[in-house]
Amino acid sequence: MNRTEIILFFQKRIQEFKAQEIHFRKLDQRLSFFRITWFVLILIGVVILANNRAFYEMAGLGVLGLSVFVFSIKHHQTIKFKFRQFQILRQINEQEIKRLEGDFSTFQSDGSIFINAEHPYTSDLDIFGKNSLFQWLCRSSTISGQEKLAEFLKQPASKITILLRQEAVIELAQNTDFRHQFEAYGKHFQNLEKVQKYTNPFISKDLTFKDIKLIILSFLLPISLVLSLIGLFFGFSIIIPVVVFIINSMILGKYFQKITDITQKTIRYLTEIQAFVFLAEIVEKTDFKSSHLIQLRKSLLEENTSKRNCASLVIKELYRTIENLSFRENPYFYLFFNIPFLWELHQIRRFEQLKVKYEDQFPKWFEAIAEIDALNSFGGIAFAQEEFHFPEITEIPYYFEAKNLAHPLIFPLKQRVANDFKMTHKRVCNLITGSNMSGKSTFLRTVGLNMVLASAGAPVCADKLQVTPFQLFTSMRTQDSLSESTSSFYAELKRIRQLLELVESGEIVCYFLDEILKGTNSDDRHRGAKALIKQLQNHGVSGFISTHDLQLGKQTNSMPHMVRNFSFNSQINAEELQFDYKISEGICRSFNASILMQKIGIEIDNL
Repeated sequence: MNRTEIILFFQKRIQEFKAQEIHFRKLDQRLSFFRITWFVLILIGVVILANNRAFYEMAGLGVLGLSVFVFSIKHHQTIKFKFRQFQILRQINEQEIKRLEGDFSTFQSDGSIFINAEHPYTSDLDIFGKNSLFQWLCRSSTISGQEKLAEFLKQPASKITILLRQEAVIELAQNTDFRHQFEAYGKHFQNLEKVQKYTNPFISKDLTFKDIKLIILSFLLPISLVLSLIGLFFGFSIIIPVVVFIINSMILGKYFQKITDITQKTIRYLTEIQAFVFLAEIVEKTDFKSSHLIQLRKSLLEENTSKRNCASLVIKELYRTIENLSFRENPYFYLFFNIPFLWELHQIRRFEQLKVKYEDQFPKWFEAIAEIDALNSFGGIAFAQEEFHFPEITEIPYYFEAKNLAHPLIFPLKQRVANDFKMTHKRVCNLITGSNMSGKSTFLRTVGLNMVLASAGAPVCADKLQVTPFQLFTSMRTQDSLSESTSSFYAELKRIRQLLELVESGEIVCYFLDEILKGTNSDDRHRGAKALIKQLQNHGVSGFISTHDLQLGKQTNSMPHMVRNFSFNSQINAEELQFDYKISEGICRSFNASILMQKIGIEIDNL
């Protein structure tokens, strides 16, 4: 589908989901009215029957009324869930259109929590933060899924992993209903300001219920209390239930702190776990074709011989157990239910049974769901962005060949300029010169961002791309630091030291250095840049350097196969600067600094 057809596709879905949303909102209102009316009618009926001393009829009406009322509550919850689900589905499709238009600044998930200035490339390439790559492509609806997506973008995968992900993303791209339902189920339970990422709920090392005596008492004492209370109607002493109540209190007191610790460590995962119940269920019900998705689905079902023990049901049991433990926070529940029936001991017993049986499987299940959640984001790109295509992954060292390569975050599309570029050898420095604002830095980020997408298993913003998975390293936005008494020049030197340490470790590094050594005088900058290029080439790595130092370009005379000159040029028409943002071979032929200075009032011609 072309861009217009894709927008119409999303608009049609918006109207369909909006109609369903309105339908279930009306049902919600009708059920609310019914419940109030039913409660009032039953109350009137009970009062009338009580006044007529028709106690059996009154009891029957009460049971009937309560049964219908409870059923209506459960049905009402289902209606509310469906209303919210269709509401979220409508919003998801509206967001897809916003992404196509480049309006993604309001999306909550911008990946700011993953910003790390020490990372080899994420800060310079706008991977995380406001108006970032992550914010634009993220459709992951769980904290775990977002962390997995960030992991994909922070670390290049192996060729076999990339190919497996590509196959999975292609299948997800073709199944919009699955992608949107999966995203909606995750968002249904998410409040991103409060939800904690799930790790492993089984924090406690020791089992509480390893003593058979405690297990017997946890059943025997509540039964004794109930029987002794019934005995009060037959003249038995009140001392027995009081003693049992005290014994129950003492037992709970003994384990109070341990249960409190477990509750506090697990309750923060409750919302994420609740989402994973539905996400696991939709994965289990889907017949995938790609090998990677089949394997991820299988990991939710392996070692489980019946549907009764599939991951979604076991996770649901974990959710209910943790939720039941949270009831202890209510003082009335604690006094009138928890103590008499030793409620929390039974929940801890079930919790520990899950621990013994599924402790090793829970992390695998959550990891599988998180990975599908992350791949969902790539699937959305592959479906909606017609200018994106899957790269061919090659094992040829330092190979990069692109046709119509463009920056994925430039909007509107008419402002997006594509370039062809080819790099086929190691020990190559692609030296890019150019006039101010001509597009040097944008080109470096264009190449870098598409390398990141390719190495993550995602489609790239190019008609064609053949690329080797690289470890990227950038030095493009070094800043001074008053707190650390660090100048911008020294900050850049520290960054270059990181690069040298990385290449010395033997990594296959592709470097991106923007305006190299810009914080020092021209002579030192030239000598330092020349020495750095040679040092990097001695380590066999390749990369890109942008600079205003045209003398560096003359190194092609002595190293014709190791330094390649490219440039971005500008033109002056009627005293106005014009840029085509197209890369050319050779050293820059045009300069505009004097014109720009004149435009702000510096009288260049008078010197």
